[in-house]
Amino acid sequence: MAINERTVCEADIRVRSTRSRVNVTRRMHSEADIRVRSTRSRVNVTRRMHSEADIRVRSTCSRVNVTRRMHSEADSRVRSTCSRVNVTRRTHSEADSRVRSTRSRVNITGNHPRKGPQDIMAATTEELLQTILQSLEKVEYIKAEDIPNIDLYMDQVLTFMDRKLRSAVRPQTEDRVLTKTMINNYAKNDLLPPPVKKKYSKEHVLMLIFIYYYKGVIPMNEIQTLLQPITEHYFQNGQAFDLESVYKEVVSLEKEQLEDLKKDVVDKFRRAENSFAETSGKEREFLQKFALICLLSFDVYMKKMIVEQLVAELANDAKTGEPEKEAHKRNKEK
Repeated sequence: MAINERTVCEADIRVRSTRSRVNVTRRMHSEADIRVRSTRSRVNVTRRMHSEADIRVRSTCSRVNVTRRMHSEADSRVRSTCSRVNVTRRTHSEADSRVRSTRSRVNITGNHPRKGPQDIMAATTEELLQTILQSLEKVEYIKAEDIPNIDLYMDQVLTFMDRKLRSAVRPQTEDRVLTKTMINNYAKNDLLPPPVKKKYSKEHVLMLIFIYYYKGVIPMNEIQTLLQPITEHYFQNGQAFDLESVYKEVVSLEKEQLEDLKKDVVDKFRRAENSFAETSGKEREFLQKFALICLLSFDVYMKKMIVEQLVAELANDAKTGEPEKEAHKRNKEK
């Protein structure tokens, strides 16, 4: 009996041990199932994310295809437009060819009267008049506002003046408007105040503009007589009414005179055009131009004589006022 009881007891222990191992195994299986389900859940989430990404990719591809189709249609429209433009150009070219051909046939058949020598001469003189008037329009005034407010070196001054006054130079010449030698001579002869540390101010440029226009009319000594009072009273005087104010006023007066000048040129041109009626052809054309040059030269001569008289008056006034200046200077020194 004792042996049977021990055997039963050992069997029970083995059964309980087996059951314990079974429970442990079941728990392990349960945990494994949980991990499997968790892994499946993550796999499903990943699949959904991949699916959404695929949808977005397909949507992007769809938009890209739409954009490509739009670009393709735009390219087609551009090619179509270019084709129509080329057709239009060819049409215009053919039309121009037909017009030239028609004009050629008209000239050959004589359906329109040919221009005679008098008509050709008239056309030539009218073209000359228009050229003269256009050249007057092209004369460029340097605005005071266009001059830099900073001091310039010699090369910068020369470049500025050449660019602004190039229209006043005859087209067949390549001479510069001003040179270094000219400016240095102006300073040596007291036509131009000396530069400060080799730099020229805005007032220096204004004085150079005055000198440039005057030197074609009066000699240098008379320019000095004319500009000396301007330099003494208005050059860098530190007042509201300065050299720039004088320059602006003079330029406004000259602009107002331009229309009257054009009318005067037209009047002289017509008078010259009606001269030498007893001649014809090239001879008359030359004599008419000669008459126009004489009329303009006489006008320049008379005005130059008036300018010289006025400058002489200024010189006399300056000599008369010298004693007063000396007395004023001595009083200042005291």
